[in-house]
Amino acid sequence: MGIGEMAWTKELDDVFAGSDFVFVILPKDDDSYKAVASQVAGAADRIRAEGTSISSVTLSPSDPELAITADRLAIKQLPAVLIIAKNGYGAIVTGNFDETKLLQTYLALCRQSICPPGSSSGCCP
Repeated sequence: MGIGEMAWTKELDDVFAGSDFVFVILPKDDDSYKAVASQVAGAADRIRAEGTSISSVTLSPSDPELAITADRLAIKQLPAVLIIAKNGYGAIVTGNFDETKLLQTYLALCRQSICPPGSSSGCCP
């Protein structure tokens, strides 16, 4: 089973209908979910304040697709957050992270989404 065949990825079409970015939370367990969800909520609030629409999706720690997703994406340490742009670019944040790390990753992803690698448009610093 590939990533695109999993139930949670099929739901992203509906989520992206109203969002520019999605944070996908892959918790290690129920306790880690609370801490990660708090960090994601803080980062999402700051991103929304700048006018970007963002949503979040959480995989359950007991969902077999969480382990398959981690394996397929070579995520060695949970919890993790996948940040996915509507245009298909994405990034993975793993391990011990906080709201600042999520925001930094989001900004790096924005630059990549606006000015893809190899572009000579001069749109990025």
